[in-house]
Parts: sequence; structure tokens; C-alpha cells
Amino acid sequence: MSRAGRSILAICLALAALFTLLTTNPAATGAERATTRAALTAGAVYVSLRAINATLSVAQEIELGGALGVSANAQPLKVLEPVDDTVERVAASVFAVSVAAATLSATFGPLSVLGAGLLLAALLPWLLCPDRLGGTRRVLDRAVIAGAALAFVLPLLFWSGSTLAERLTATRMAAAEAELTEIADRARGISEARGEALAPDADRSFFSSATEGFGEMVETMTFYRENVTYFLERADDLFRASLTVIGLLLLETLILPIVIVALTLWILRRSMP
Repeated sequence: MSRAGRSILAICLALAALFTLLTTNPAATGAERATTRAALTAGAVYVSLRAINATLSVAQEIELGGALGVSANAQPLKVLEPVDDTVERVAASVFAVSVAAATLSATFGPLSVLGAGLLLAALLPWLLCPDRLGGTRRVLDRAVIAGAALAFVLPLLFWSGSTLAERLTATRMAAAEAELTEIADRARGISEARGEALAPDADRSFFSSATEGFGEMVETMTFYRENVTYFLERADDLFRASLTVIGLLLLETLILPIVIVALTLWILRRSMP
């Protein structure tokens, strides 16, 4: 590149760095939006999983008592304990992904400002006194590259990778979230139905309660048996949907952006003489 071309490029980079310091960096803002979106998605999934976990934990303690003088107590939902433990561990993993995405979102702004400051500080001597740099020219060139990478290149590549991953995985993510929402709604229904069953009825007489007790017990046992069967049958679906969400979020926030950054650096390195 000629000296005039290098000067024009340096001026453009200096103006871009100054603009970033005075206002906002579009590349960093885009990367923040992408990672924030992933963090919010992970947070919503975490809330659904914790709702399932909390409901199943409470449901396991529900005791079904005997009626008509029969002394017996049972916890029909205790068999859901393995499912409950699995949901708790998966929820912790989703929360970790959410924290990682939120941390990434918070780092792009400061790194962008740091890179813009480094870039501007390295370009000023190069523009003001290019003939007096001497042995510092190599150091300034490396500072320019590092500043441009932190301020523009890395946020732009992360933004591109995250957006591409979000577009490619939108269908699978929506299906997994819908499956988790369906199971979470069913879990909440257990607590709601239990609350209605425990509501007192002041109009009932002793004999009315005695005659209806057996029928209510049978109905309650049927209700709990259906829910036990449902959650045991959907345990694999719940686990698979949760792992799908974790994998897609990692792909969106870390894997694909890092692959794009590494591929870009490899191409630039191979193209250098």
C-alpha cells in the first residue's frame, strides 16, 4: 500500500475510533444485543425449568390419606424424584449459560472503548510525525492492529456469528421451548388442582363428607396416577429439549462466533506474506 493510501486508512480508523469514544460503536452494540437475546432466552428457559422443579418438589410431599375409617397415607408422586433431580441439574446448567451470555454482553462495550482508545493513541503519533517514529513504528503498528481488533473486528465477528446461529437454529429452539412450556404448564396444573381440592366447603355436613370421601379419593388417585404417568413418559422429552436449548445457546453465544473469529484469523494469517 502506498504512503497516501496508508494515510487515508489511518485517518479513517482514527475518525472511527473517535466516533466510538464520543458516541457508540454499532458493532459492539450489535454484539451486545445478540448476546443479551441469548441470555434472555436462557433465562426464560431457566424460569420454566425451575417452575417444573419447584412444582415437582412440592408434589412429591403430597400425602393421600385414607377415607371411611381406613388409616393409610401415601405419596403417589414420590416416584417423580429422579425426574425432579434431573430437572434441577439441567436448570443449573441453563443458568450457567445465561450468566456466560450476560457476561459476554457486558464486556463488548468496555472492550470496544479500550480498543478505540488504544487505536487512537497509536494513530496520533503515526499521523502527526510519521518520519520520526524510528524503532517505535513496529510497536505502533501492532497497537493499531490490536486496537482495531478490540474495537471493531471482534464485536463484528461475534455479532455475525451469533446472528447466523440464531437464524439457523430458530426452528429447533422454538420447538424445544414450546415443549418445555407445555411440560411446565402441566406441572403448574398439579399445584392448582391440589389447591382447589384443599379448599374448604362450609356447606358440607358430616354424612355428606363421609359419602363423598371415597369418590373423591378415587378421583384424586386417578388424577395423580395420570400425572405420574405423564411425567415419567415425558422425562426423556424434557431432558432432550433442555439439552437442545443448552446446546443451541452455546452454539449461538460461543461456538459459532469463536469459529468465525478463528477462521478469519487463519485466513488473514495465510494471506500475509
